[in-house]
Amino acid sequence: MPPLPQMAVPQPVFTPQLGLGWKRPGPPIISAHDLQRVITVRAIRVVAVLALTGAMSTAQAQEGKFIVGPRDFSCGMWTNTPKNTAQHDVLESWMLGYLSGINAESAGGDFLRGREPGGLVAWIDDYCRRNPLHIITQSTNELIKELRSGR
Repeated sequence: MPPLPQMAVPQPVFTPQLGLGWKRPGPPIISAHDLQRVITVRAIRVVAVLALTGAMSTAQAQEGKFIVGPRDFSCGMWTNTPKNTAQHDVLESWMLGYLSGINAESAGGDFLRGREPGGLVAWIDDYCRRNPLHIITQSTNELIKELRSGR
């Protein structure tokens, strides 16, 4: 059996700025130039995510209050967004969170008790098929009215 290769073992090190950590023996794993490229790419990704989030999270007016949600996202777009995609999952999560928040803050009864998320999504699907020009917050508010009426 051949001998095992020699491996450098990380050594514990203490620095006042970082505290106790481990120092890997040998040269740095990544060059300064490559590190700068990684930081730049990550910064670009962060900016892209923030821009997308900003587009999705623009405040919308509703009866004097602002709603943070999908900006200008119509029911037609909801209907045309393929199911089981990240974009549709985000919209569903927002809609269910919005419903839950309104329900939690309502002084009235619990209009979500006994409701399944799939049924709520199906109601929005049906509403949006019939009203493709309405925005998604409008459809969600219509669902809330329907649930509060007990139908």
